[in-house]
Amino acid sequence: MSTTESYPRPLKITIVGAGIGGLTAAAALRIEGHEIFETPSMNKEIGASITLADNALRVLNYLGFDIEHLKAGDYLGVAWFDSKGGEDWNLLVTKEEPVRAFEDFDAQFTALFALVDGPVHLWQIRSLLPLPTWINGRAALIGDAAHATFPTIGQGAAMSIEDGVTIACLLPLGTTREQIPGRLYTYQTLRKERGEFVVRESLEQVTIPSKRGLYSRSPEMQVFIVNHDAVRVARENLAVHVTI
Repeated sequence: MSTTESYPRPLKITIVGAGIGGLTAAAALRIEGHEIFETPSMNKEIGASITLADNALRVLNYLGFDIEHLKAGDYLGVAWFDSKGGEDWNLLVTKEEPVRAFEDFDAQFTALFALVDGPVHLWQIRSLLPLPTWINGRAALIGDAAHATFPTIGQGAAMSIEDGVTIACLLPLGTTREQIPGRLYTYQTLRKERGEFVVRESLEQVTIPSKRGLYSRSPEMQVFIVNHDAVRVARENLAVHVTI
């Protein structure tokens, strides 16, 4: 065996649309020793506020991000102001505008707009319906591409982070091209049900009155979501069920 054949060869992996999940995957795959080509969608981001619970922070710790180093300055407070410019996501419109948008609906539904008093807030937020599959050959969906969700329980970014590190842990150095489809099937097995659970609960806790605020009232749901260790779960599954 030659010297070059004595060492495992890295995979060459392309990440398209490197958002939170893609950046996590890139960082974790580099830890595994692979070569990464990424097409970022966040290269002009200057920062935004998101919620990261313990399940996401465990992954960041694994990647070497010390939260103590993230402090850019002394906290002074939060100020709300009217931002101008760009596309508005929360508009005030007259009630006639949504009436026109729903004019093809049955009268028993459009009659509800007569009950509206004053202007209407027009804004958009979307939740992705479950997809039949997240994988195809050596390609896989992660993050919002697989499970876009309402921000109701503050787990959208965390699910993307878990996706990214799960794929990386299932593709350790030494994985061959031929093994990738099987590893991605394992990724889907580990992630799809969990991601879709968060999507479903985030939607239902907005749209079903009896479920509003359920996450904050359910210790069992909090434990299921927040106590999850994506790195440990992926590695244990790889060791038990997958032949390297």
